[in-house]
Amino acid sequence: MWNQTLHETVTGPPLTLTADLLIGAGGHKKVYVHPRDESRCVKVLHYGAEDKDWQKELRYRRSREKRGLTSTLLTEYYGACPLTGGGIGYVFERIRDFDGHDSLTFQDHIDRLRSLPQIDRNAVIAGMVTFRYFLFREKIITSNMEPGNFCVQLVSADSYCLRIVDNIGSPVFIPLLFYVDTLALHHVKRYWQRFVSDLHWQYPWLIDDSIAAILYGP
Repeated sequence: MWNQTLHETVTGPPLTLTADLLIGAGGHKKVYVHPRDESRCVKVLHYGAEDKDWQKELRYRRSREKRGLTSTLLTEYYGACPLTGGGIGYVFERIRDFDGHDSLTFQDHIDRLRSLPQIDRNAVIAGMVTFRYFLFREKIITSNMEPGNFCVQLVSADSYCLRIVDNIGSPVFIPLLFYVDTLALHHVKRYWQRFVSDLHWQYPWLIDDSIAAILYGP
């Protein structure tokens, strides 16, 4: 049952996605500003509805919907729509900063911090600790925790929150952890500790020994 391809109901009038609306592209998808609602974005998958990453994300999102779970970390998903000329787009919340700019990925944010003469380490700690709190509370399942899988949403000039935008869900054959909270929390803790360890190793100028100790938590 778990290896069956899930499909979305495609509804609404076709959307025309032009080059000037493009805001991002990756190995699996392109992302456009929604032509009729700038608070939303449209993802177009290179490999269509059967894309394995999308299938595990969709399966996970459906499991959370069945359980009546909400999230502050996951982007809102609004459904599938047809595209002018053929194809399907998937409509999501568009993540933007308080000033209206599209939020950077965590990887781009790290690269920007590297170029600054001084880093506000308190802001780094506050943002990461807040992310850990919601991640553990909401028990969000991811298949990989890397800086490129998150966006840094600036909520003010000196504070931010991390949002999860990629590698959502798990490819396991029978994902009991989608439905058993103790298994989910064990998964989240293990991935979080690995994430902090990787950041500490790759970016010691940002996540030093003292900050890493704080982020690991009790």
